[in-house]
Amino acid sequence: MEGKHYWRQKVQSQSQEVSRIKYLQDILLQKGMDAFLITDINNVRYLSGFTGSSGEIILTPLAAYFVTDGRYIQQAEEEITGFELIRSKVPLSETLNDFFINKYNIRRLGIETENLTYHQYQVLGEKLDFLQLVPTEKIILELRRIKSCDEIQKIRMACKIAQQAYSELLPLIKPGVSEIDLLCELEYKIKKNKGQVAFEPIIASGIRSSQPHARASNRIIQPQEPILIDWGVCYEGYNCDITRMIVPDDVSGEIQDMYRSVKETQVRVIRMLKPGIKFDEINEAGKTILTQFGYEDFWMHKIGHGIGLEVHEGLVADDDEAGLISGMVMTIEPGAYIPQMGGARVEDTVLITDDGCEVLSGGIERE
Repeated sequence: MEGKHYWRQKVQSQSQEVSRIKYLQDILLQKGMDAFLITDINNVRYLSGFTGSSGEIILTPLAAYFVTDGRYIQQAEEEITGFELIRSKVPLSETLNDFFINKYNIRRLGIETENLTYHQYQVLGEKLDFLQLVPTEKIILELRRIKSCDEIQKIRMACKIAQQAYSELLPLIKPGVSEIDLLCELEYKIKKNKGQVAFEPIIASGIRSSQPHARASNRIIQPQEPILIDWGVCYEGYNCDITRMIVPDDVSGEIQDMYRSVKETQVRVIRMLKPGIKFDEINEAGKTILTQFGYEDFWMHKIGHGIGLEVHEGLVADDDEAGLISGMVMTIEPGAYIPQMGGARVEDTVLITDDGCEVLSGGIERE
């Protein structure tokens, strides 16, 4: 099996990923699966520490394999411990057939339904028709919900870089500058401060601030108008997500009122955060508070989302019976948006703690 198609190397385990692998191997036994194919690149990174863009993991109850092609094998050697590395020169279905199926007599293969494409599913089903594909959902996501100390520290560092980049951007925000110019400056400052851009920042001025996900345009910022800036930083794979508003004193009274209402809503919702409270409770509270301020018809999205290896993670769900758990990281981002007038949103990255919460991005200036 080690002929022209494969190259293998056994490496010793010494990282925190080991306990995650062991947990999943126990799950395999519980669910009667012979192996588990992991294709989501974020899950691959979470389990192995691999930072490249192409790789899969195959777990059996007693072994862990990392499969990638020749472009990434050197990187995998440098980054990964605890896996047998396999360089494949053929489609993954043939790797499965020639090595894993024959060696381990695999008949029940767990797959990630959230990530495996229909085409991949068809290929596996056609070329490995003797396999029973076992759909799995959120098995690894359940692990990722609670952040380790190391993960929290990386998100904390992402917030610190976001704060520095924003403070350097503030002197450049003035009438006469275009949204796209500010976008370029912000991205540069993030990278200069040793971060990566988590997503293309949103910079929306004037009435464009009524579009929750407006893309920066060539529009020139005018006096007496609001500016919404939504940006995120990725540090060593972990993200933060923040929104701030620039609201000059001479902006219209309607915009001022909306901004004050959104800020107050965020303050009240953050006070509610603690282990055990359900996401739908805080989401409904946000709606209720904004409704009391008169913005019932201008609420367009949920109060927040999970965050970590992905900017939007399904770590907080409104059907989660357990509620929030200490170690979760999420955003709180109430917003109101009135077409042809403008919008307001404030967003912070928040850690759920044993006795409440900590606003990780709380040091970032706001007006």
